[in-house]
Amino acid sequence: MKGIIEKIKGLYQFTIKDESASGLRSIGFSPLTFIRDKIGIGLPPNRRPKEKVHIGGNTKIDGSLEVNRLKKSRFEVKGQGDTSFIINEDNNVGIGTKEPKSKLSLRNGELNIFDTTSNLGAESLNDGNFDSTTNWESQGGFTINTTGEYAEFTTPTDTNYFEKINPGSFDLIYNPTFSLGSVAAATTSAGAAASSADDAGVYRWHTTKDWTIDGAKATFEHSTGDESLLQQKIRAKAQASTPGITRRFLKLTYTIDESTIADESGKFAIVLPGGSAQEIKKTSVGTHTHFIYTATSLPTTNNAGHIVPVQLYFNYTGTTSTSSGDKIVLSRVSLEELPGVLFQRTMAIDPVVNEYYKLDYNITENEGAPDVLFGTIFLNGGRFRASEKLNIHGGDQSAIIKQGTLSGDFIIMVTNSDADTFRITNLVYKKIQSRVTTSAGSLSIGGNLEIGAGAAATDYTLTFDGETNDGVITWLEDEDYFKFSKDISAGWHGDASTIKVLPRDFVGNEDAAGAAIHFDDTGTIGIIPSDADMELYAFVPIPVGKKATHVSVFGNNTRPVSVFESNVNSGTHTSKGSGNVGTEIDITDFNHSATNYLTIKINTNAVTNVIYGATVTIADIV
Repeated sequence: MKGIIEKIKGLYQFTIKDESASGLRSIGFSPLTFIRDKIGIGLPPNRRPKEKVHIGGNTKIDGSLEVNRLKKSRFEVKGQGDTSFIINEDNNVGIGTKEPKSKLSLRNGELNIFDTTSNLGAESLNDGNFDSTTNWESQGGFTINTTGEYAEFTTPTDTNYFEKINPGSFDLIYNPTFSLGSVAAATTSAGAAASSADDAGVYRWHTTKDWTIDGAKATFEHSTGDESLLQQKIRAKAQASTPGITRRFLKLTYTIDESTIADESGKFAIVLPGGSAQEIKKTSVGTHTHFIYTATSLPTTNNAGHIVPVQLYFNYTGTTSTSSGDKIVLSRVSLEELPGVLFQRTMAIDPVVNEYYKLDYNITENEGAPDVLFGTIFLNGGRFRASEKLNIHGGDQSAIIKQGTLSGDFIIMVTNSDADTFRITNLVYKKIQSRVTTSAGSLSIGGNLEIGAGAAATDYTLTFDGETNDGVITWLEDEDYFKFSKDISAGWHGDASTIKVLPRDFVGNEDAAGAAIHFDDTGTIGIIPSDADMELYAFVPIPVGKKATHVSVFGNNTRPVSVFESNVNSGTHTSKGSGNVGTEIDITDFNHSATNYLTIKINTNAVTNVIYGATVTIADIV
């Protein structure tokens, strides 16, 4: 390769060319061209750059970002995987999609809006700079440098806490494919020192009751419904009395070939050394990964290896019992120590379902491409779930996680690594206060929504486009109030379920000429008739969007009560039910209309009949 200065059409051009046996000839695309303070990269021969920097072909930035010119006026930007950003010929912009069909297409339906101040919550981590080992626990290839204030990862060559019994693999299970069949229960008890004499017995699967192993598969099929066990034992390493981490985090991978048991059924659990059953959520056909942890009671003093059990249970105490028809077939079970774990008990994370958090961090000294997850864990629940992948390319990075139902403690896990290294520091973990998400056609806004821009003499509207009817809410800026295009259903004085009927709402009928009704305040207060022949009536309007479902009349008697739907236009009324004072009446439901109302009739028979009031139960029209 040589740099050549040529005069082309009166301009001097610097070009890098390829020297070959045939002499000095231009390669297909000139790698670098300088003309009039303009730089051309990847331009065809003799083509001049039109911009300060003119890229004619594809380019990669820092090995992780790739810019491709697909054809005229069409570019895509790729990250470490799928297309991240694309502009097509129609000036449509796609994020996470290769074929944007509108001005902006967003594949996953999540748009997080934030800045570094007002739209992010308070810091959730106790220590984001690794300036103390007090706040962090580490496992595997992670070490914490408190003076440099970073955590460093180097792929470990061996496991920390359990013996690696399969050469070239971190798998702790000797026979993950069930090819060796099953054996009787091993004589070596959990936690006891192991000897070579019983290795054959403890490193093969043991089954009880409804479990069988045949044809390199383990099958559970319900028969007795009693506790059933599929168990293999693994050898723990002797540890110092303070091993540096109070939990040992592991990755369980299992393949289910057949299953009649639904996910989240509560019928499948795993037991690790010293711990209680940790429920396994995925019981459908397929290969699943489940992250789990041991308790703190592994052997710590004996120099010899210790045998510790790994147990898969159906119908384990505390889970849902199996039933007729329950069946599951396993073809592979793998249990591995994680290559690296950083764990921080964090109490500042808000345990609200479906909150979104943003993690900022910095990566240096990185080599390779390990698989790294981060998330929050809920140790008291017997399991944890890591949620999002970390980008381990160098420099400042960020990631966003949906908190979900699990909360409380922060974790970074290296799940797969091959001679990889990196340093991580400057962790900032804050809740995103504002976001826009879509799911199944629904739009969700997390945080405040502001409509308008303070423009003079401008009214703002919110329009609801229905199939048959539309609704509009208008803010009348000059008049200083809202205008609704339709009636408002807000219940009765803000009460969505009950209308109170007061003593003042009752009137007497014509059965006692010249008689009146009175308010009795001598004892228990209420309305009374002045004549035994008088009947009392109350008239109750039903709010917009509601229906009447029940009526209750209260008083010092058990006189008969009748309920009607009446009409202001025709003067008619239709019976909807009957009962007595003091007993709730389940009426025939009827909806609000523009002309109807509810009528309550009480057949009194004495001037001592006191009516305290009544209630009408209402509900939404659906």
